[in-house]
Amino acid sequence: MSTFSMDSFLGHSISRRTAVKGALGVALASAIPLRGLDVLAAQSTDVPEVVIVTKEMSFEMPATIDSGLTRVTMDNQGMMGHHAMLMRVNDDATLEDLEAALTQPDFGAIFAVSQSIGGPSAGPGSTGSVVLDLLPGTYIAICAIPDENGMPHYALGMQATFEVTDSGAAGTAPEAALTIELMEMMFHGFEGTTVAAGPQTWEVVNAGAQLHELVLLKLAPGVTYDQFEAMMMAPPEASPMAEMDMGAATPAAEMAGPPFTENGGVAPMSPGYTNYFEADLVAGEYAVICFVPDPETGAPHFALGMIAGISVA
Repeated sequence: MSTFSMDSFLGHSISRRTAVKGALGVALASAIPLRGLDVLAAQSTDVPEVVIVTKEMSFEMPATIDSGLTRVTMDNQGMMGHHAMLMRVNDDATLEDLEAALTQPDFGAIFAVSQSIGGPSAGPGSTGSVVLDLLPGTYIAICAIPDENGMPHYALGMQATFEVTDSGAAGTAPEAALTIELMEMMFHGFEGTTVAAGPQTWEVVNAGAQLHELVLLKLAPGVTYDQFEAMMMAPPEASPMAEMDMGAATPAAEMAGPPFTENGGVAPMSPGYTNYFEADLVAGEYAVICFVPDPETGAPHFALGMIAGISVA
C-alpha cells in the first residue's frame, strides 16, 4: 500500500460522519449523528465470539483471545458510528513500533509496521458482526473515523491492545450467500443483485491492491439509489436533499429522519484478507460504499466508483 498523509486519509470526506454530514447538508443537520439499525448476527456457524463494547472514545474487549475463526461483534453504545480495525503487528515489528506510528501524522506509517485484518463496524446504538480468522500475534484495535474536528478517534483514546494466542483451532468458514470482492474501484459481486430478507452471511474479500472497506447503508423508504448516489457525489457545501425532486416520496424538509441509516459492515482491511459479514436484513433498498481514499489522488473510493446499490426483498 502506498504511503499517504493523515490529511489525505481524513480530509476528503472519507469518514462516514464527515461524508454523511456533507451529503445531507442543511436539510438534515439536526439528524447527525445518525442512528443505525441493529445488525443482528446470522450466526450461521459455530465459532467462538468476542464482543467489543464501543463508547466515546473507548473499546472494552478481552486482553487475550484464542486464534482461529472467531465472530467479532461490536456493541456500539456510543452516539457516533465506529469501526474496529484489528491491526496486527508485522512479524518484523514491535508493539512499540505500532504505538509510535499511531502518534504520527502520516497514516502510512501505521501500515509500514502492521496490517488490518478487518473487523466489525456499527452505527450508533447498534450492533454489527463479522467472522474472521484471528492469526496469532500482537494487535491494536483502532477506530480511524475522525470526529467533527478531523481528529481520528484512535488519537482520542479509541484503541485497545490485545494478544491472540495460538489455539491450534481451525474452524469451518461460514456458508456465504454472496461473495463480494473489494477491488479498484468497485464491489465485484453486487451487479444487479437482489438478496432475500433475513439472516445471511456475505463473504467479503479484499481482492484489490489498496485498503478497502464495506459500509452498508439502508435507504429510507422513498429514497432511490440514484438519489443517494447523486447526494454522495455532490460537493460538501451543496444540499442536494433539500432541492431534490423526490417525486412521490416525502420532501427532504418534511422527512421524519435521515434518508439513510448505517447498518454495519466490514472495517477497512488490508489486501488479501477475508471477513464474513453477518446480518439480519429487513426488506428495502440498500447501498454499499467505501470511504477509504485513493493514495494517489486523495479522492474517496466511492467517488471513483466504489459505490453500489442492492435490493433486499
